[in-house]
Amino acid sequence: IFNSSKGTIINENLINLLLKNNIKSVTCAKLNEDDVEENKADIPKIEQKLIQLNNEGKFPYLVKHIESQHGLMLVFVKTKRGAKRLAKALHQEGFESGAIHGDLRQNKRTAVIKKFRANKIQILVATDVAARGLDIPNIEHVINYDLPQQAEDFIHRIGRTGRAGAKGMAWSYVTK
Repeated sequence: IFNSSKGTIINENLINLLLKNNIKSVTCAKLNEDDVEENKADIPKIEQKLIQLNNEGKFPYLVKHIESQHGLMLVFVKTKRGAKRLAKALHQEGFESGAIHGDLRQNKRTAVIKKFRANKIQILVATDVAARGLDIPNIEHVINYDLPQQAEDFIHRIGRTGRAGAKGMAWSYVTK
């Protein structure tokens, strides 16, 4: 799939193959100017990594991962309940975090996003409700704590980083 509005290339068959066969790492080739008829500055510079973990190791790995990184992080989960639980668990570990999901009232959602934009919270845990239409510059890291159900959602998730020519990192936690 080539998403021309984001300049992202992703192959649905490749994603499915990687997930079904427990592939642990992927090297992605970068596009050249000749490959796309768009301005090179518009092509996201997103480095992507797959991390294979067991369910019990996911949260401890996330904590160490966050401790080793700087900048705003957007962590995606599958469910509303998962977003609330993960944000609370991260807060208990000493991280400034917040959650947004479909059941959150608009005024609360707006308040959490405002804190995230102002760097008052470093980690925003979200369901796919945040993947579309959320335009926050300077998100340096996207973590797919839970993988999305659709390849298109994957594209929208990782597209939250690497905006306006900035570099970004996208990690996807794959569980056995």
